[in-house]
Amino acid sequence: MADEFTLTTGGLAHAVRCDQGTVRKYADAGLLDNKRLSDGRRVFPASAVGRLQKLMAERRAGKGSQD
Repeated sequence: MADEFTLTTGGLAHAVRCDQGTVRKYADAGLLDNKRLSDGRRVFPASAVGRLQKLMAERRAGKGSQD
């Protein structure tokens, strides 16, 4: 069964305890699966929570991209 895209940018940021800019940065880099709604808002699957947590942990450990 495919993951449903139900989390908004704000919802994902809240779940991971980061700001919305962080979510947008990783989404823009193609590192988070997302879709755009007809009004332009992004939605993410529930699996994005774990993916974003991993990306942020890697960055804190110095393994992520240094931009």
